[in-house]
Amino acid sequence: MDHSDIDTRARGDSHNRYGPTAGRAMPAARSAKLKTTTVDIHAHAAVPEAAAYAAPHVNMQDIAMARHSNDETRQINMAQDKDRALTITDIDDRMRVLDAMGIDIQV
Repeated sequence: MDHSDIDTRARGDSHNRYGPTAGRAMPAARSAKLKTTTVDIHAHAAVPEAAAYAAPHVNMQDIAMARHSNDETRQINMAQDKDRALTITDIDDRMRVLDAMGIDIQV
C-alpha cells in the first residue's frame, strides 16, 4: 500500500470507514494548494519506545474505546492499526502523508 494515500479521497469509501475529513472543501486537483496554511492539530503519532515504557502501566481494558467496542468496531480498529502502523511511526513516511493531504503544519 502507498501510505501517502491512506487519508486521501482514494481511501474514502473503504470498508473500514475512515477517510478524508475536513472543515472546508479541498481543491479537486491533488496538485492544487489551498491559499491558507493548513494546520493539523489532531496528530496521530506513535513512539514505539514510549509505548514499551508505558505498557506495564496501562490496562487496555480500562480504555473506553476498548471496553465499549463490539466485534465490528474491534475489526475496524485492527484494520486501521495495520494500515497506519508505518504512517504513524516513520517520520519520512508521515511527511509524505502530510504532503499528500496538503497539511503544512502538524502539531
